[in-house]
Amino acid sequence: MPTEKKSICFIVSSALTARVFLRNHINNLSSTYSVHLVGNFSESDKTELDKLLLEDYKCIAIVRQISLWHDIRSVVELYRYFRKHKFDIVHSVTPKAGLITALAAKLASIRYRIHIFTGQVWLTRNGIMRSILRGCDKLINCLSTHLLVDSVGQLNFLITEKIISPSKSSVLGNGSINGVDINRFLPDSLSRSNVRKELKIDEKRLVFLFLGRLNRDKGIMDLVKAFKCVQNDYPYIFLLIVGIDEEDLRGEIIQQLPQHTYAFIAETTQPQLYYQAADIFCLPSYREGFGTSVIEASACGLPVICSNIYGLESTIIENETGLKHTAGDVIALQDCMIKMITDPQFRIGAGENGRKYTAHFFQDRIVMDAWKKFYDQLVV
Repeated sequence: MPTEKKSICFIVSSALTARVFLRNHINNLSSTYSVHLVGNFSESDKTELDKLLLEDYKCIAIVRQISLWHDIRSVVELYRYFRKHKFDIVHSVTPKAGLITALAAKLASIRYRIHIFTGQVWLTRNGIMRSILRGCDKLINCLSTHLLVDSVGQLNFLITEKIISPSKSSVLGNGSINGVDINRFLPDSLSRSNVRKELKIDEKRLVFLFLGRLNRDKGIMDLVKAFKCVQNDYPYIFLLIVGIDEEDLRGEIIQQLPQHTYAFIAETTQPQLYYQAADIFCLPSYREGFGTSVIEASACGLPVICSNIYGLESTIIENETGLKHTAGDVIALQDCMIKMITDPQFRIGAGENGRKYTAHFFQDRIVMDAWKKFYDQLVV
């Protein structure tokens, strides 16, 4: 008689989180676990969710914004779902999902309650909101049985800040929540040519790429200011901006940049195409848990310019796969950009080194195996 599979339930705020960060884990775990998914899903999300190897999925309105009434209702609904299914493991991703899950799972007496930290919202906040958000992360720590962190730098920061308990916290593998598929993210000259033709970017242009959510915490406005200054002396450079505009920044960006020096892509399910079309990747962020976009860019052979914050410290090797600058220092960012422009030997070599580094440490298979081993050790 076959042994009944142990059950895992992932809890997210949106289908995007599941699609981007959990797809490989869900499909990899499904052969030995009964995998379930909970999140704030719309009707249009169901087509993508049906492609995942899930036992089932449940829509519960876990919203990103703080809303006492909605949050209490989400805790109650999730508690009932947990009581009904009696999962062996529940695992939350993103801060709001983490708090709702920690409360509901504790009330439902779930044995293994896991949350993964992928960045701190409160890091760039001030006043009472900073205190509230820090308190939420501390509460997640108190109510969870195990905590994962997606980079060593972030782990050390959270321990120093007394947010998490060292005894229940760990980084799996070399970090990253999902790693990178180096057979998908790779240099491709044909893709480069096709995307540039589509966007009307001349082959002689040197393209700086930003790929991520458009908000001030990501440093996009610092990049725009730096690019504008550098472009005065190097008029053949180009800025490609890819990502959802969360803070209505597009109009402000357009006002600052000269015409025909930039292009916007609002959203994409094929980010590799834009890495392949670019020459240098930039992430001047103020806060990151790990920096998945950095290892994706490196896998595509791009040299990287990024801020020297704790979440990005393991994603590049300074002066070997890219350059770092102090977060918020626009002049230092300009210097990094000029180095990339004026030293093609360094630029090309850093891109080649970045692909080797990423392939060795952050392949998706490495991360998936580490996650499965972690669960197997819990429920053995």
